Amino acid sequence: MFDRMLTPYAIVLLLGPLISLIRVFQPWTRRRRLSPNTVAIPLPLLARVRLWAGVLWVEAGLATIGLIFSWLSWTHVVGLGATCALLLAIPVHYYLSDEGIALGKTRSRRWTEFGGLSRRRGGARLQGIAGAPGMTVWLSGSRDDDEFVLRLRRLIKRAYQGRGEAPLSGREPGPALPKLN
Repeated sequence: MFDRMLTPYAIVLLLGPLISLIRVFQPWTRRRRLSPNTVAIPLPLLARVRLWAGVLWVEAGLATIGLIFSWLSWTHVVGLGATCALLLAIPVHYYLSDEGIALGKTRSRRWTEFGGLSRRRGGARLQGIAGAPGMTVWLSGSRDDDEFVLRLRRLIKRAYQGRGEAPLSGREPGPALPKLN
């Protein structure tokens, strides 16, 4: 009988991945309108795994602790695994425009909010300026990632030069935006 009950520990674990969707879906924030030539770049599975890796590791650790102390049953762990699999299956996009970048349905951030870009394992880090938070752009690990990072650098640089209209409109020579699928 106890195995079929949802304990508060199990409820918190099952809701954890759903609550973490705040990283990519914030309906209460006011989104800036991006320019008409906005490009939606989908995150492939490996990039989504990197995006959600922290949540998945915490959930796995807490599930292990719950199993050791008998706070969870195996049916709860299967439900938690299904919830985490659904989290990975949700399609997420980066929206790039001449003015800024947005991850999923979150607030778009202007290129002038970033002072530079550094390459990291699994992605690139847009470095915030004057106390503004940075932003991690998760990448898939494919060959096109270097061209994409170069394009992001050019977008940041051109925003500071006051020439933010060309990089996405196709009027500038150089590598095109990669297809990350």
